[in-house]
Amino acid sequence: MPPRCLAELGVACAFAAALSGCSMVLPIDELSGGETSHECAWSLSDETRFTTAGRPYALDVADFDRDGVVDVALAENDSAADVDYATTEVQLGKGGRKFESWYVASKNSAPGGSMVTRGIAVGDVDKDGIPDAVQTFGSYATDDGSVDLNLGLDNGRLDWNGIWTVAEPDDAAVGDFDGDGWLDAVVVALTDQQGYADEKLFLLWGDGKGSFELPKEYLPADVFTKTIREVSVADLNADGRTDIVLTSWGDGTLHVLLGTQDRGLSHRAEVQVGSAPWGLAARDFDADGKLDVACVNENDFTVSLLFGTGDGELVRETPITVGKGLQHLVATDLEGDGDADLVLGGEKQIVTLRNRGDGTFETPVSHPFDGTASRFAARDLDADGTADLVLSNLGRESFSVFWGSCQAR
Repeated sequence: MPPRCLAELGVACAFAAALSGCSMVLPIDELSGGETSHECAWSLSDETRFTTAGRPYALDVADFDRDGVVDVALAENDSAADVDYATTEVQLGKGGRKFESWYVASKNSAPGGSMVTRGIAVGDVDKDGIPDAVQTFGSYATDDGSVDLNLGLDNGRLDWNGIWTVAEPDDAAVGDFDGDGWLDAVVVALTDQQGYADEKLFLLWGDGKGSFELPKEYLPADVFTKTIREVSVADLNADGRTDIVLTSWGDGTLHVLLGTQDRGLSHRAEVQVGSAPWGLAARDFDADGKLDVACVNENDFTVSLLFGTGDGELVRETPITVGKGLQHLVATDLEGDGDADLVLGGEKQIVTLRNRGDGTFETPVSHPFDGTASRFAARDLDADGTADLVLSNLGRESFSVFWGSCQAR
């Protein structure tokens, strides 16, 4: 599973616009939203669909060719002759609300079975100013899997740089968890063939040379007793080190692992949320200068809001009923008023919730969507000063964009 991305370029996009791709430690004032500087009447266009090389499972966004226009990196799956193929694709933003399929690479073999991909996270791993991509791959037939690093080239293409063996890796994110100035990666790993991750979390620490050390399982493993569903990153205690947030789907809890200089990670007590929590986003929802967390609960049709105390603790869980079939969410400023709003995605719809400015939200508004949103991000894709929504369309060979627009009041 952008986390997920939140920031401009530089260091990952997994926690600034959606916690699904940019993972850099941002000043608090940049985390309140702020795609525009004026308040406006926001509206959402109909869906625009762009054809892809495969069926996108996950995506992230960054400016890969450094032309000032946001591009889309996609982790895709396809099949031929009963063999599953995993594909990495970069669609370059060309301006004028157009994209061009620029880079496609397939990974089509795995010992004993076909290869699929389940996650992608973008960040500048080698610190050359060009976004790189961390992608996870696994086999349906065996426990084989890998975490691959593809370094960005100056022309918008990617160059394979390394592969690390991890059994059945799934969702991934990047951030500087030990505060040494180099990006690390965190990966959730599956433990059965039904697609559930139970008690497995791996860290790939930056090696200080633009790559990663060998994966290390986070221990003690008994911290996680039920299915881990999604991982996201943000600096919750403002100490300059990225922290890790996890949803535990099986027992309805949320976990926080604070980054530490000694790479030990500090586990805070889990927080109870709704039933079957899934997607995550971290932003300052109540404008108190401290990061908060929202997660969508699949089984009871709610979003849980947890407000940060500034030291990594999350309190005052508040549920908001949003509707059925929603699994993923992103936080962004839709109206240019400086407040972080919420957008949720799932089967046949996306849902927007506008922040009143104090951490309370207006009535959810549903927008029809022809497909199933498996991951998505919010960025200004057409450079009009307003956040747009980009979604990977699960099961279809396309990604979708809903263009945002704002008319000044």
